[in-house]
Amino acid sequence: MKKDIVWKGLEVLSLEHLNINYEKDYIKMDSVIVKEDVPLRIYYEIYCNTHWEVKRVNIKRNDNELKKIFITSEEQGIWKYENGEEVNDLKGCIDIDISATPFTNTLPIKRLSLNEGESRNIRVVYIDVDNFTLKSMKQRYTYISSSLEGCKYKYENLESGFNEEIIVDKDSLVVDYPNLFKRIK
Repeated sequence: MKKDIVWKGLEVLSLEHLNINYEKDYIKMDSVIVKEDVPLRIYYEIYCNTHWEVKRVNIKRNDNELKKIFITSEEQGIWKYENGEEVNDLKGCIDIDISATPFTNTLPIKRLSLNEGESRNIRVVYIDVDNFTLKSMKQRYTYISSSLEGCKYKYENLESGFNEEIIVDKDSLVVDYPNLFKRIK
């Protein structure tokens, strides 16, 4: 099964086109983001197992020069660069969060399978596309409510204090991330 999604960035004007391919043993996501404020394209590919645990991330940023990050996690929470070198700062991180997309909120929501009213603290690999850096970050997801259209979650960055209530559809894909992203397809 295949799914196509398009988001519009609101705070930083951008468009993102995401493809999700559900295969028998894995889920592959690939996306292109075009930022309008500066000429910039971001391409990413994420592979997850069927439990929504991220196994591989390949992200490229193309502005005046091409920058790339490729990391894998064969063991839960152990990340390695393409050359096999372990990324010690990311130990214990299962999910990823790419700063320029609402899609990566879907990964922990799907993986955690929270019940209504339940919260969970997690550590994620945070990929800052502006500075093109990786770091570990503490976050919290709380399942607030559900309706026929989807669910409402509270996202919290436990380090910066940023929080927002996001609306996701029945497939846990972001429909509305207030002031940041809006799904248009």
